[in-house]
Formats: sequence, structure tokens, C-alpha cells
Amino acid sequence: MIKFLKYLLTGILVSMYFFPFEFSVLPGLNTKMMEAALGVVFFIYYLVTIREFRIPKSIFVIILLASLVSLIGLFSTTYNQTEDYAYATYLTSALVWLGGAFFVCCVIHFFHKRIDIPIVVNYLIAVCVFQCAIAMLIEYVAVVRLVIDSTVNQGQEMLQSVHRLYGIGAGLDVAGCRFSIVLAAMSVLVTKESWRMNTLKIALYFLAFFIIVIIGNMIARTTLVGAGVGLAYLVLSLIFESNKETKRKSKIIGAFFMIAAIVILVSVSLYQSIPSVRDQYRFAFEGFFNYVETGEWQSSSTDRLGSMVIFPESLKTWVIGDGYFSNSRYDINYLGTATEGGFYMGTDIGYLRFLFYFGVIGLSAMIAVMAYTAFAAAKRDSYYRLIPLLTLLVGLIVWLKVSTDVFLALALFLIALEMKAEIAHHAGRQCGADECEKETF
Repeated sequence: MIKFLKYLLTGILVSMYFFPFEFSVLPGLNTKMMEAALGVVFFIYYLVTIREFRIPKSIFVIILLASLVSLIGLFSTTYNQTEDYAYATYLTSALVWLGGAFFVCCVIHFFHKRIDIPIVVNYLIAVCVFQCAIAMLIEYVAVVRLVIDSTVNQGQEMLQSVHRLYGIGAGLDVAGCRFSIVLAAMSVLVTKESWRMNTLKIALYFLAFFIIVIIGNMIARTTLVGAGVGLAYLVLSLIFESNKETKRKSKIIGAFFMIAAIVILVSVSLYQSIPSVRDQYRFAFEGFFNYVETGEWQSSSTDRLGSMVIFPESLKTWVIGDGYFSNSRYDINYLGTATEGGFYMGTDIGYLRFLFYFGVIGLSAMIAVMAYTAFAAAKRDSYYRLIPLLTLLVGLIVWLKVSTDVFLALALFLIALEMKAEIAHHAGRQCGADECEKETF
């Protein structure tokens, strides 16, 4: 029982980091800020314990790159005489995510006496499955919705007005992007760990995969990005794997199709018997339904996205932007048509919003932060290097639709690996890239 409570508490804290929200009694203070503050306290305690001030090189470089993003954002707003400081404060945002990640990793290590990529990914999987489950409960159980809505402030009034499912801090494209990260990471974890797992355990991973794909798409269709990346990796890894791994391939393929068959049967049954579920399925997979029924791939999201493709017309905007990330006249959450407003220049496409805010210079700096963090994590652990690299890929793809940041996941992976290396160092053995690959956790 005590063990279960430890896992439950850790899962709650991971969810509060990965899907932050505000408590109704503490407006303006979200859970990532709370955990970041605790992370600072833990870090100060750590420095006092080792009696020296030492920051890993990778974290120092990230801080420098985040500072560069902030300086470019500040220059753009100053030069353009605007007051939109969305990314002029990016350094603060990056430090908050780093502090929160440090706190979460400390908690995981405290309860499990270890910290590594697999355990972090497993917690993220559990958190995403929970968010999918609670989203369905909020939608179909009135008392659950009442309790959540009275406790948590997450803009649920707007979500309800557009008839969108939501969890606790999980809604719209923010949730879809984070579901995508976990789906891609899960695919790598299953292939890397399948040699030590039986078919049942692999099947449980695939069950979690399908739950996140289906319900995650009901919450945000951006989840399809992670489903596509994850499935592509699974297929390619099985194709190019050594023929000596036939038994392992059979376990993965058998578990996948077994769970897929069960999921299809249950989905068809629910689709045919419950009208509200049918509507949710049709929304989640609108493009697929339209393709089957009309022979044309079309959805409201792709139509709206097509109307948002607009490029800067002046060299100045291309270079340093116009200093607007949000629309200067409308709230960022405005859901009207692109011609009515809602976002600056009527576009919500991530790359274009960055271009209009601080040009190619600022966009390049943003990509540099993500790329450096991903490659630094990949270098720290060569065995699981594809997890941060596919996270970076997910982020770059998602920016074609929305400007959601994947830095929080990359920060979590990197902090976990830096902490693992530091623990090994203090244990009298330096954990290099080759050794990390050989270690078993």
C-alpha cells in the first residue's frame, strides 16, 4: 500500500509538471511555478551539501540560448515599439521548466532510488493515460466535472463552449503536442526494452498507446503527429532490425495486432451504440471518415490551417519581425475566423507566429534551444538517444500547426540524465555515454 501511494504521489507531481494548471483558490499561480520554486529550494540544498557551485555545461548553454531568445524578443518589441513581451521573457519560462524538471526528477529518485529515461517515460505514459481517463469522466460523469471545474481553473468555460474534451491541465493543442511526445517516446521504449519484457507487458504498452491515440485525438487532433511518428519508428525499427531478433519481433508484432483487434472491436461497438461517442470519434478522426466516405482527405482543422498561410511582406519583418505574437486587438484565445482576428495576422501556425514576432533571427534562436537540448540529452544516453531526438522532431512538426513548445519534455529528459551522471560521479564512477548504454535499470 505504501509503495502504491509513493507511485501515486509521484504520478500526481509529474502530471502537475507536464500538464500544469491553476487551483481556483490560487489564481495566477500554476503548478509548474510551484514545482519550479521547490526545485530551486532543492537545488540550493544540493549545492550546500556538495559545498561547491557547479552547473552542468549543458544547462549553462541552454540558459545562454534562452537568454539570446529573450534579447531578440526584447529588441523586436523595442524596435517595433510594441508591448507584446511573449518571448522577451523566454529565459524566465525556460528557468521555470528547468526548476520544475529538477524537482520532479528529485522526487522520482527519492522514491525509486534511481533516475533514468525509462522511468521518466513510464511516468509520462501513466500520466497521459490518466488524463485521457479523467477527460472521459469529466465528459460523462456530472459529479466529476463539478468537482474538477470548481477546483481547477484552466479555461474550461471556453473548452465547453466549443465542445472539446479536457483533462486536468490537458486541453487543445497543448495536450495534443504532449500526447505526441509520449507516443513517440513509448515506441522507442517498447522496441528497446522488449527483449526483457513478456508479451503481456508489451501488450499493456500498446493498450496505453491506443488509449492515448483515440482519446487524445478527441481532446486534440494534434495527437496524430505522435501517432504517426511512433508508428513510423516501430515499422522502421522492425524492418531494419537484425534477423537474429526474430523472437523479439514476433512478441512486438503479436502484441500490437492483438491489442489493435481488441481496440477496433470495442471502438466499433461504442461507435454504433452511443451517439455521443460516435460524435467524438468522428471529430477525432474526421479526416479518415471523410476520406472513406467521400474519397477526399478533409477536416475543419486543415481547412482552417490552409487559410492561415500568410508570409511577411517586408524584409524588416522577415529579419526581426513586427513585435507581435498575439493579436494586438484580440485575446489570444479568440476562436473566430482567421479574417476576424484571434492571432496576429490571422495565423496560428507556429513558424509564422515566430516569424511575425521576431523574424528569422528569433525563429533560429528558438530552434537552437530545442535542438541543443535534444542533442545534449541524446549524447548523455546513446541507448535511448532517439527519445529526445524524436521529441525534437515532434516539436518541429507541430510548429506547422501551432506554436506549442516541447522544451518542458526535453528539459525533463536532460535533467534526469544529468542527475543520473552526477549521482554516478558521487558514487565514485563517472557514467560516460558507453557505460550508460550498458547499464541496466
